[in-house]
Amino acid sequence: MSQYEGGWKYRGRGFVQVTGKSNYAFVGSVIGQDLVGNPDAINQNNGRMTHKAFQRSLRQHLPS
Repeated sequence: MSQYEGGWKYRGRGFVQVTGKSNYAFVGSVIGQDLVGNPDAINQNNGRMTHKAFQRSLRQHLPS
């Protein structure tokens, strides 16, 4: 069984309540910041960064 690497460090934060290490990595890649290394950075810019990542994620997963 694999062990979850997150817990409190990658709790729901930001405009869209990003949770989990893989989601922090995804949002970080969209906004160009290392959110895995610095998860508190997700709270900066009043949610604009996570909103941008959320919109991109929706575009990738919704049918055209």
